[in-house]
Parts: sequence; structure tokens; C-alpha cells
Amino acid sequence: MTRDARPDTLAESYRHFNVARLAAGACQSPWWEPRLGEQDWDAGDFVFSTANRVPGGSAYGRLKRFRVEPGALSAVSLPLDVGPGWSLGESAFSGPSPAAIAAALAAGGLAPAGEGLTLLFPPGEPAARMIAACGRLAPRLADRGLACRPVFLSGETAALADPAPWREKLAAAALAAPLELLAPAAAAALAGSEGPAPILVLVLDGEVRLARQGLDDSVDVTVNLLLDLEGGAR
Repeated sequence: MTRDARPDTLAESYRHFNVARLAAGACQSPWWEPRLGEQDWDAGDFVFSTANRVPGGSAYGRLKRFRVEPGALSAVSLPLDVGPGWSLGESAFSGPSPAAIAAALAAGGLAPAGEGLTLLFPPGEPAARMIAACGRLAPRLADRGLACRPVFLSGETAALADPAPWREKLAAAALAAPLELLAPAAAAALAGSEGPAPILVLVLDGEVRLARQGLDDSVDVTVNLLLDLEGGAR
């Protein structure tokens, strides 16, 4: 098993991969716990399979047929990376459209979402968790010359307008870009049906690849998959 073209020694059977025997036109898996590395198999034809869960609940999988000859050693390998042919589709966009987000930023005197991640957030627990998720992406974004741009959606009251605690949270998550402030009038245009919520925008090569509103603790997984698809893992 490989990830990023390197051996993945932590891959687990029945979670990441499996081996099945071709018999009577069907795949049969009579063995428990196939493992990585050299092991004994009966001679015959087999199917090696991998699966990787992607957002939305579906799985991205690969299959490879191989044959074991009597007394011979066969080597078979598959990558666990999500490859071409998979995309988030409609699930990549929720809440305000990219055009509406750009209009709100412009109304507040801010530049549109550029290359990399833009996190627009009002104060609250969902924002803290989204900041932590973006922090997990910081090293990979830096490797590609990208950054996470934080934009604070300021509220009308003093309690909702103080950005100081959020600068501290951003620093703790190793997100070094300056915190920009979007005035209440412009921020109100981005509120969903249940009120303000974090919005994440991913732009790669000038194209908006992700624009989602709401709490998503695993958004770093989603962004990593999109980065994998954008010219391969780096």
C-alpha cells in the first residue's frame, strides 16, 4: 500500500484494503486479516482492492487482479490516494454563492478570496473548531505557497465585535495571516437561514473549488483531497 508514492505501513485490512479470490464468477473473501508484507496464499487468481472514504459518505476505490503461481512470489501494490475521476460535485458549495461572498467582501472594502483558503467566521464555538481544522492544513498549504486568510464577521454588539480573542486562537493554530475585519452591514449579507456561520472558500489556480457554510470538523480532510486532485499530492 502506498500514499504519496511512499509505502504506507499503517494501512489496515478490511478498513483500507482487502484480498478476494475469484470463484464461480464472484469475489470471495474467506480469509481473516490479510496483512501487509510477504505471506502464503493458495495458487490462483485474486483481486486486491483498496477503499478511501470521501466526503458525502461514498468511497473511492481501486481494484487490481493478480495471479499467484505455485512456488512463485507475486508482488502487488495499490495507492490509497484519491485520484482522478472523483470530485465533491454539488456538495462543494453551500450557503452564499462565490459571487455573493465576493460582493460582501467588496462591500466591506476587502479583496475577493484569492489563491488558497479564506475563512470567514463570526465569533462562537463553530469558529474555534473551524480555525483548528484550518490549522491542521497550514503546513501543507505552506508547502504549496498558499495561506489561510482569516476574515472576522463582526457583529453589532460589543461582545460580537471584539476580534482580540480570535487573533489569539488563530495564532495558537499557527495561522499567521493578519485577521481582516468585515463590518456588520457587509457581514449580515453572508448570514444563513439560521444566522451567521463560518464560511470556507478554497481557490486553486484561479478557480473556486470549495465554498461551504457551516461547521465542518473534517473540512481539513476535504481540502486535502482537493489538493490531492489538483496536480497530485505535494
